[in-house]
Amino acid sequence: MTTALAPEQSGRPTAEPVGRETWILVAIILAPFVVAAVHLFTSLGGGFHATGDNALNELIVRDVGSHPVLTGPFSRGSWSHPGPLFFYFSWPFYRIAGANSTAMLIDALVINGLAIGVMITTAKRWGGLLLAGTVALACGALVVTLPAGFLANPWNPYVTILPFGAFVITAWAATCGDRIGLVMAVFIGSFCMQDHIGYVPIVAPLLVWCVWRVFRERRTNGLGALWWALGTAAVVWFPPVLDQVVRHPGNFHAIASYFAHPDGPKHSLAQGLRIVAAQFTLQSDWLRGFGGANPYTAEPLSALGPVPVPILLVPFGAALVVAFASRAKRRADWLLGIALVVPLVLGVVSIAQTIGALYEYRLRWVWVLAALALAFTVTVIGRAVAPYCPRPSVNIVAGLALAGVLTLSAVACAHLANIGPPIHRRADLVRRLSVQAIRHLPRGRGVVAIKTDTSFSASADIPGVILSFERASIPVRQFYDYPTKIIYGEHRIYRHGPIRTRLILTSNALIENTASLPGARQIAYAGDFTKSQRAQAVRRLAALQAAGAKPFSRAVVEAKRRIDALAIFVVPATSF
Repeated sequence: MTTALAPEQSGRPTAEPVGRETWILVAIILAPFVVAAVHLFTSLGGGFHATGDNALNELIVRDVGSHPVLTGPFSRGSWSHPGPLFFYFSWPFYRIAGANSTAMLIDALVINGLAIGVMITTAKRWGGLLLAGTVALACGALVVTLPAGFLANPWNPYVTILPFGAFVITAWAATCGDRIGLVMAVFIGSFCMQDHIGYVPIVAPLLVWCVWRVFRERRTNGLGALWWALGTAAVVWFPPVLDQVVRHPGNFHAIASYFAHPDGPKHSLAQGLRIVAAQFTLQSDWLRGFGGANPYTAEPLSALGPVPVPILLVPFGAALVVAFASRAKRRADWLLGIALVVPLVLGVVSIAQTIGALYEYRLRWVWVLAALALAFTVTVIGRAVAPYCPRPSVNIVAGLALAGVLTLSAVACAHLANIGPPIHRRADLVRRLSVQAIRHLPRGRGVVAIKTDTSFSASADIPGVILSFERASIPVRQFYDYPTKIIYGEHRIYRHGPIRTRLILTSNALIENTASLPGARQIAYAGDFTKSQRAQAVRRLAALQAAGAKPFSRAVVEAKRRIDALAIFVVPATSF
């Protein structure tokens, strides 16, 4: 058996047993996830109601088993992300954990915990205990430095970050000859690509390389892994392919049309290089904690200005040279280097091809690649210098590494012990609003028809209201337009039958406009200030604007903050 530091003598990679020590590493790193889950269960129970994209995704998870779910989370315009694997994978955990919004938070913890477990155990199988230890340290650092609440947030740009790291590691394992690794790489890679379109240009080429490597080694390893991988791909991609066949235009067509005719500018390779390089500095976010984003564009601070000095690329490059030189004795290290370089290079190109703003929260996969690259660097250089070090010094390094893992786990436990749900204030407003609306809903039979005042705020919060109504077993419908059908599904579109009442969800300054509609009657209101305080703020804002106050002056901003509220009105058919 190959030891942690002694390289294998055969060029062909060989797998090691995972071993008890590896499971101990996994348990230590995942201890904070248990702490977070217990805290969320005890502090929230079933009282948390999601809003925004998370409420919309929860609605679709609830549809699994009762309505067709063929595409991924809604993106923009008239298209969704490629596939529904996230919804199907989440469904059993959602049901087991209580079938409520808190269960979705637990589901995110489960997905991220599984991703970390896969990374560490796979690293041990094909890279030895040294690689498993460095990967555990990298994962521990990510758990600590990712923003609070990130790991328990089921939003699709967040819940794909750590699984992407698991994909890279399993893809590497597949090239080493791991039959299960190829199947897992296909499944996890599909999960990332289906849940967010941004992973397609990074994941797909690496997956193709894996398949080519496995096919090239077919005389040694056979074709069994390829057949199982093909079967896995057929199962997980069947729903979006079916959507393309039965619906016109299908989601794939809508995605292709959007990227063929973009509605915003793309970016430069220099911007992509700056964003990737920023995570290889000593001040990188994944090492020191999230450093913030541009407050006006939500883009990484590194997107503008000179290219950061990526000092950590120097030892990474040296490790690649060492791995290449020793590939005859330890090919697995060299293959891992390739598995990291490919997505790093493709990532620069992918970032440059992004349409519209380079939102920082969509680019944290670079954190994972940088962390794994440092784990690779320490492993390869550690193996190279180990023969020249006395045994006691090796033991000291191993002890320090274990102490590092324990320290990171302890810090992460404190980090996650008091996390709250995503956008808690807004979610609480929507919960209070929905409770009032359900209590004062006019009696009658039929469905509740609902729409918004078209403001961004109301459009973002209506999924939370619909979710609350459906959890109260009140059927809700919206009138047809194509984006609404794509977002909520055909079964939530009103076609015929009795209507119990018609509701308009409105927000902020448009509340007064909706109140002025003929026959409008307010049945629910939620805000940080009372109705009278808000009315005073409305008059104050009108006076400021009439006097020509600047839009971002302190007085105007404060008046708008006091106006921020949600309301639901019952209106007659003539005002709907």
